[in-house]
Amino acid sequence: MILLPYKQCPVPQNQQPRNEYNTLKQAYFFAFTTLSLKTYLSKLIRILFVILFCVTLISASVINIRSEPIKLWLVSLDITTVIGISIMLRTYLGWSYISKRLLSATIIYEESGWYDGEIWIKTPLELVQDRLVAQYTIKPILKRIQISTQCLLISSLIILGCLNG
Repeated sequence: MILLPYKQCPVPQNQQPRNEYNTLKQAYFFAFTTLSLKTYLSKLIRILFVILFCVTLISASVINIRSEPIKLWLVSLDITTVIGISIMLRTYLGWSYISKRLLSATIIYEESGWYDGEIWIKTPLELVQDRLVAQYTIKPILKRIQISTQCLLISSLIILGCLNG
């Protein structure tokens, strides 16, 4: 769903929450979180496998694969989950920022620089539309990202426990 710009709005196009939402929805690391659950998990696993491959190549230069293969895989898996957590945190922060901007009754913007901040108040209809999008489109995305991040964090802690144990 593409959101239409506000009508008679003095806020520059690139600072309007609806346009920020549309831009974020098209960015790769943010767009995959909006897909169906099956497609989302598939893409997330693919991203993690690419990261795992790269990390394993780098780790193999430090850890001897012949004498410590299990340690190599555990270290690579743990680093991969940490990078995955970082990616998920970044996507969470992006969606959270847009959600807050859509939920807000006002838009704080700058016309030409940091020194001339202005505030525009949304009309009641625009506010309701924005809040519906935030509540029913972005909130489930944030919940999905939270669950994924928690799973990655638990995985990382389990792997770290195996490394130390």
